[in-house]
Amino acid sequence: MSLTDELQIILITYNREKFLKRTFEEIFDNEFSPIRNLDITILDNNSDDGTYELIRKYQVKYPNIKHEKNCRNIGGNANIAKAYTMATKKYIWVLCDDDTYDFEGFEQIEKAIEEDYDVIFVQKIEKDFPSIYTKASFVPGCIYKVSNFTDTVICNMYDNISNMFPHLALMAKNINDKNKIYIPNKDFICTYLGNSSYDCYIRGYKDKEEIPQWRKNMFWGVGYFNSCALIRDRKVRKDILNNVKMGYCKNLSQSIKNDLKLNYLFYNNSLYNMFCLFNPLSFVQKIFFIKVFILFLFNIIFYYKFCNKKFLYMQNDKKWKEYLTFVDEQKYIDKLAKKYKNKKILIYGAGTIAEYIFDDYDLSKLNIIAVSDKKYTSRSTYKGYPAVNPDEIKNLNPDVILFTLYNFKPLIKDFRQQNIKAKMKNIIKRKRYILI
Repeated sequence: MSLTDELQIILITYNREKFLKRTFEEIFDNEFSPIRNLDITILDNNSDDGTYELIRKYQVKYPNIKHEKNCRNIGGNANIAKAYTMATKKYIWVLCDDDTYDFEGFEQIEKAIEEDYDVIFVQKIEKDFPSIYTKASFVPGCIYKVSNFTDTVICNMYDNISNMFPHLALMAKNINDKNKIYIPNKDFICTYLGNSSYDCYIRGYKDKEEIPQWRKNMFWGVGYFNSCALIRDRKVRKDILNNVKMGYCKNLSQSIKNDLKLNYLFYNNSLYNMFCLFNPLSFVQKIFFIKVFILFLFNIIFYYKFCNKKFLYMQNDKKWKEYLTFVDEQKYIDKLAKKYKNKKILIYGAGTIAEYIFDDYDLSKLNIIAVSDKKYTSRSTYKGYPAVNPDEIKNLNPDVILFTLYNFKPLIKDFRQQNIKAKMKNIIKRKRYILI
């Protein structure tokens, strides 16, 4: 079998020359890349930065690169749907412009193609429907067999553009038909999380005032709940909703609480969003939703009466820099350094908060042996420290793990299950009546 004959790649991009350059380096400049010589089409959503010039530069050396530029910006989700309709070979892999790759052992993906799997994951996941459906929400996470792209599936995909996950129509089709799904033993691609924002639905549009408010209020959690309606089997759908695994949410309760909070704080307390969260639930789940909602109302009263509203729910927010100054983070770091003197410390998390902590504060008194984050599929460096995948933490045997995460408790549970015995604490100073 020739991978060139079987697999087609569409890489979607819009006005992110810097990220696209890094992706090109990983795919084309890496001599061990198994996909560098495949048919690769860059689906450009009408970029007006240096994207065109960058593509032309690589086309000189790699004539297998094609460039298709939309005459208008049709929106990121519509561009995803369009990418899948361009499929002409047996399999298609749609990539984004801002992720990282580890191609070692890619032979197992090629073997899965030979063995005619319908869906081939390129990330290691649990073999249950909640994990499969949630992880499929990451566009480059799956390679799909094109023969399953029926007219109805494509129609469902376009319908689901408004829910931000058009591609979940493909996974729903494969779950509904009980098709063969391959799951590898490692991650070949790592999600880049630095581009998250609260206006992700409308990001990139120039005429945002023309978009209806109920569309502007759409966000990931609501869109995912709506997308679950594509699953025909009620038991499977109920299982997926009971065990939602988006972000740090591990179950329906956490997901509802998180989405209610987001809807209240950032999306104008949208009644449409409330309906979307409620509608796909089973009868029992709807009763549970009502209970969670009543408790949420009490939380709202607490927010207003006691909490510093300036620092409410700052996911990937620039206010973290201000918050760390407000709570005197340096004093807290020095306190931790004194408490854990001569202890081997691992920092977990290399995202937005970590950037502020490493750049703005003196960590020299901490005996940091490494930084760990899921985005590291192989050994690297971060701010001068060794950077490792979480699977390596146990081998490093740290005495202390300090998290740079606003929600780290689920990870503590995961690490305990892996028999990691280090002391675990957040490096972010928490202050009473400040909810973050």
